[in-house]
Amino acid sequence: MKKIFAGFSGVFCAVAIMLAAHTAEAGADIHYRVTGISVEPGKCVINGYFYNNGDDGAYVKKMHFTGTVDGISLNVTFKGSNINVGYVDSGSRRYWSFTVLDHNFKSYNSNPSRDFDSYVTFGN
Repeated sequence: MKKIFAGFSGVFCAVAIMLAAHTAEAGADIHYRVTGISVEPGKCVINGYFYNNGDDGAYVKKMHFTGTVDGISLNVTFKGSNINVGYVDSGSRRYWSFTVLDHNFKSYNSNPSRDFDSYVTFGN
């Protein structure tokens, strides 16, 4: 009987720890995903969306974006009035694109090489 009780106690503790860990992760969890790019002489347009995997919605406050497009390094930060994405509900997407102007962008390439990373700051 003591072994059965000890087994149930162990299972109960494990479930309680998992629930506590899940509760600690509550909140917004917003990221940016690139869906496509276009390169024209003098500019690069990056299309994508913010998505929220968290339990709560939040406003996008700032995004730092780094990467390369056809060998040209990108390192840009959007904040304040430059990032008017608005509120991203839990489990939803907000589409957003931006343009990077650089005279080094020469012409359209049907399949530009690319490597991106972004860091999104959000809050209420």
